Amino acid sequence: MPPPQRWSHTVRTLSFPSNAPALSHCPFPPPRSANCPRICLRFEQLHSSSKRLAEDAQAKRPPNIPEAEWQRMNDEFERRLAQRSWFWRPIFQFIGHPQYQIANLTLQVALVGGVVGLWLYAWFFMGYANAAPPKTDGTGRILTDEEIEESETIENYLHSHPVVQAIRSQKYLIESRPHWAIPDKDIPHNFTGGTLRGLGRMSVAPIAFADGDGTELYAVCHIGGDLCGPQGMVHNGILATIVDESLARCCFPALPNRIGVTANLNITFLNPLPADSYILIRVGTNTLHC
Repeated sequence: MPPPQRWSHTVRTLSFPSNAPALSHCPFPPPRSANCPRICLRFEQLHSSSKRLAEDAQAKRPPNIPEAEWQRMNDEFERRLAQRSWFWRPIFQFIGHPQYQIANLTLQVALVGGVVGLWLYAWFFMGYANAAPPKTDGTGRILTDEEIEESETIENYLHSHPVVQAIRSQKYLIESRPHWAIPDKDIPHNFTGGTLRGLGRMSVAPIAFADGDGTELYAVCHIGGDLCGPQGMVHNGILATIVDESLARCCFPALPNRIGVTANLNITFLNPLPADSYILIRVGTNTLHC
């Protein structure tokens, strides 16, 4: 049985080949082969490098920051780092160290600039800036595709009709859309501007042309197929309402207070009006009694 070996952590008690480099310390047991000095040397180099970096913390100090201020910044960073969880600590250690303040600031500015740039690109070059809001009926209800298609068809027909273009060419007439001036909160309570508005009724607000003096007014509009009395014919009450409203809009500018109510209305209907028709109303003020 071989004698027991004695272990020592001091290099001076070990025996190495003559060509082995001298080491200050070695954490390994006595050598069993000629490779142990090489292993100890590598560990010595790694340990020395780590120790040198740990002891020379001031080597990374920027020249424009005093040593005391740099030490205070490092202490504050270590205190904040100790408060982080194990998950965020490596990330915070990388991005929060005072050494990387300039680099982090540059990175943050670049990230913010990139996000803003992408947003501007998407807004102006991908069509978002020109995207029209959804069409509503004035009460906040979004119009269906069928309602939008019908209103666009009627609008195009009205604006392209020769009669409308001829009236529009008269420079003394002022074009307006009276129903568009009704406040949104009043639309649900307005008969012609709210109750009669919609698919199959009056999908498009009438176009009015007035002289502004209360003597002459033209109005063009479309009456849908859901406002019938007899089958296929527009209800005479709807026609009377449209005529009454046109007369009022014509004479209002001539009244002292520019507003009034109907006291008497007499209408003689000569012929029925088919549903889904475009109509032209022409009214004028002959005599004004105040």
